[in-house]
Amino acid sequence: MMPAWETRPKGGRPSVEARGMPGGILFVLYTAIPWERLPFEVAGCLGMTCWRRLRTWQDAGLWDKIHRHMLDRLSLARQID
Repeated sequence: MMPAWETRPKGGRPSVEARGMPGGILFVLYTAIPWERLPFEVAGCLGMTCWRRLRTWQDAGLWDKIHRHMLDRLSLARQID
């Protein structure tokens, strides 16, 4: 469901893989630590990278899509009241 991260046309650093970012984002939101203090080991990237990806995913409506998908699966399993 996560959109592909496009490479920059002018080059630069390669993009960070998105695999650990949801964990890093949830860690920051759960612990309420500043993004800058997110341990690298939690997400495999810096906190500001997670923050930028969170903002991009919010703008793309990713969280709404994930929420809808989860509700659909729960509904199929008759786990929604």
